[in-house]
Amino acid sequence: NPKINPYVVAPGAGVWSADNGTNTLEEKTGTSMATPHISGLALLAYQNNPSLTEQEFRTALKASASYLPNQPNQRNARQGYGVPDAVKLLKYSDKGGYITPKSISTNESVTPGETVHISTTIANENIVGDATQSNISLYVNGNKAKTIASDVIIPSESQELFSTTY
Repeated sequence: NPKINPYVVAPGAGVWSADNGTNTLEEKTGTSMATPHISGLALLAYQNNPSLTEQEFRTALKASASYLPNQPNQRNARQGYGVPDAVKLLKYSDKGGYITPKSISTNESVTPGETVHISTTIANENIVGDATQSNISLYVNGNKAKTIASDVIIPSESQELFSTTY
């Protein structure tokens, strides 16, 4: 029915499941096999962030999904927004944010004793919450060499540039 569109999809064909009353496994197909995948993701997300609203969950679920191979790279009646990724869903819905370095650049070449100019862009990939206060530090050979910024809060779905010399 073209009027029915899934929001996301999950494996629903060839899934091994308990057979009713026989204590054995049986290969099954249908929405009854796909639904537990999405329900499990919802439980993981709400356990990770109990204050998550329904809209925040839907937004994070949609953002975590990838389109299926051989399907258009857009929402459609066969795949919705695609197959959700559990790890991405937890990153996007974590109440404390999820920060990652996006780029790091330095001088093209450095000779011993020369000052090094370092810039990094750090992003909060979280959709529902600002990253908690963090310190941005420079590590050289595994040892902390310098604190670049203290008590930084990066808002959700944003990034900030930090620079220093060493």
